Amino acid sequence: MPFSERRVDSLISLSMKYIMDHLEKYAWDFDTVTVFPTNVKHSMLRKFMSSMYYWRNINFKKVLKVLLIPSLKRIDLTLATVDDEILEILTVCHDLREVYLTREKNNSITSEGLINFISTLKHLNLIQMSNCDGVNDDVITCLAETCQSLSALDVNGCKNVSDEGIERLSDLENIQWLSLSSTQVTNDGIKKLVNGASGANIKELRLANCKNITSEILDIITRHCPSIQVLVFYTMNPCEHRQSTHFSLEEPNLKNLKQLTWTVRW
Repeated sequence: MPFSERRVDSLISLSMKYIMDHLEKYAWDFDTVTVFPTNVKHSMLRKFMSSMYYWRNINFKKVLKVLLIPSLKRIDLTLATVDDEILEILTVCHDLREVYLTREKNNSITSEGLINFISTLKHLNLIQMSNCDGVNDDVITCLAETCQSLSALDVNGCKNVSDEGIERLSDLENIQWLSLSSTQVTNDGIKKLVNGASGANIKELRLANCKNITSEILDIITRHCPSIQVLVFYTMNPCEHRQSTHFSLEEPNLKNLKQLTWTVRW
């Protein structure tokens, strides 16, 4: 028989495949799953989160509950419909650093559920909560008070976020990436943000479709954010392109700038 160089799956890989193919059975056998080694549960969770097949054909919340481990650092739920019950399940993971909750519009999460969840995440670095009506100023305040290491925040499309919440972020020294597009923030809120502790460290700021922000804020951003690399701005006022602005592309204000998107509505 000729020698074949085809890779042979390891016993653990074959066992993992069998378990994933019969995940519904193992998920209900809680005692069996709890004794799985941490690395095996990590692998199972990665496979589970990367395929909508499992989510549609298996009790999502039951499987998530038995696979989660307290030492988990990252979770991506952007393809799932997240609600307060799922957030409650996630509260066992006190060491989470990156959380991706929503991309598409999601009204299943409440502000109370988010606050309860976020209040357990003292080591959080990044959180994505875009297009979620449950995200409001109280949620942003909870982030600012609990997550002192926060460096990235995406609340794009969260229409209940205003200056009151954004101003609370101004005391955080590690904020570098912010997506505030389609929120209720105004020039005053952005002024206080960039004048705060994190202003000098902000590398990316997205302010598209913010109807309460005008081009006057651009000069303030460039003067107070010397580290800015990506700046996205969309002028909502169709008459604003006729108004003058002091925004300058000259050095040294924007020496680190790599992308500038400035869209004017005609």
